[in-house]
Amino acid sequence: MAGTACAALLAAMALFPAGCGISGAGGSVGQASGQANGQADLISVSDIHARETVSQTAECVRGPIRKESGVGAKAAYPYAIKIVYKDDTAGEGKAKLDYTARLGEVNVKNGSSVKAGDVLATFVFDADALNIRAEQLAIQIKALTDAVSAEKERREKQISDAEAQIGQAATGEDAAAADIDAEIARVTADKIRDDLDYYLYTQDEALAELNAKLDEANAKLAGVEIKAPADGVIGELAAMRAGFEATDGFILMTLYPADEFMLAAASGALSFRYNMPVTLTVKDGAGKQTDYPAAVVSDAEPFYLAVGGGSRAEFTAKNTTLNVTGEQYDLVDVLLVPAAAVIQEDKKKYVNILEDGILKKRYVQAGLSDGTSTQIISGLDEGQVVAVR
Repeated sequence: MAGTACAALLAAMALFPAGCGISGAGGSVGQASGQANGQADLISVSDIHARETVSQTAECVRGPIRKESGVGAKAAYPYAIKIVYKDDTAGEGKAKLDYTARLGEVNVKNGSSVKAGDVLATFVFDADALNIRAEQLAIQIKALTDAVSAEKERREKQISDAEAQIGQAATGEDAAAADIDAEIARVTADKIRDDLDYYLYTQDEALAELNAKLDEANAKLAGVEIKAPADGVIGELAAMRAGFEATDGFILMTLYPADEFMLAAASGALSFRYNMPVTLTVKDGAGKQTDYPAAVVSDAEPFYLAVGGGSRAEFTAKNTTLNVTGEQYDLVDVLLVPAAAVIQEDKKKYVNILEDGILKKRYVQAGLSDGTSTQIISGLDEGQVVAVR
């Protein structure tokens, strides 16, 4: 056993050049320092997976993440808003399913006066088909959840068996052979653990996609309401009857705002969304600055803004500049790590966590990032310590 174990260990060590340990701010050494300032210049090199150079660590914490961007704007007068059918029931970033939307009713006609928020038309979906699809998805979700649970239990048993072999090897009479056997058992346990982490990461993504489809099917049961983005008068109403099949982007009608003066802006660094709240900052020639609330009232570039205040004369005065700012996102209570802790590996992302003075790779599902912090959707728990490059 000792000869076979020695050969296996040498084969494993051949993958890593001599001296390929973790080098912190103070060099390559033995145990984690635990300094209060977050420096991790004492990292154990006993884990052959720990190949990243680390100078700092940080905890995974809960907190807010937001990002604000801005673009320039210009006067746009006169203006008419095209009201289009847009399927938003799945939500941003979620999977969409191929369901046919049919017109339920139209609440306006050419010449109708409407207020912002009035329901102009409703679209419905086949409830029987949606319920059947929801049942199918629920079955798939349960089957996958059960399969993941069983596989996780099986691999955790393998890890436990490998860790038990470490203890058994340590009691052998031949100390050198026992050390080699223990190291092989430890490497085996770490390999199984890494494989389990990646397996759970991929299955979490599959479950998230199935749940997104289930959420969409349930949301579509309520139908889709098309609302007026501003006060105005309806014109150019498309010829539609009950049961009419709508496609994403179909122009339903035109809304001529009561106050036709609006502003236009290119998206630039700011990704506008329909009905997104923004702030218009007006700076006149004398340097005086005024902020007005505004909202995006179109879904394609150039993006038009309905402004709550100000006047055409103010916005178009000589030497006046207009700037629009808005939040790309604003999340209040999410898991966060430093952006520098998240490492890209092909199409996957991972972090190196610090446990008992040893760095271990953990695959994660990363969410939004503001350049300083990155949201962690799955793969880490609050309080775990990660290495920061």
